[in-house]
Amino acid sequence: MNTKPVLAPAVAAAVTVAVTYVACLLASWLAPEQTIRFFSTWMHAIDLESIRRPPNKPLAGLDLAVGFASATIAGFLAGALFGWVQSKARGPS
Repeated sequence: MNTKPVLAPAVAAAVTVAVTYVACLLASWLAPEQTIRFFSTWMHAIDLESIRRPPNKPLAGLDLAVGFASATIAGFLAGALFGWVQSKARGPS
């Protein structure tokens, strides 16, 4: 069984999510106001400022680790699903 059509996009998606997670985390730490303002432009009718985590209640290290791990795993699974669907759509090699 050739797992490359499934694993390659799975790994690519997982790495992409992991890098994006870290970039977003750094942006949130270094420039929280600008980060909220930037991502609010993506949310259409949702005011991110109103649901923002209070500054006196930052995420703990374990919360960050669980968020990073779960987002990366979800990216891997989504990439694997994409690779599987793509390989089925192409037919037998």
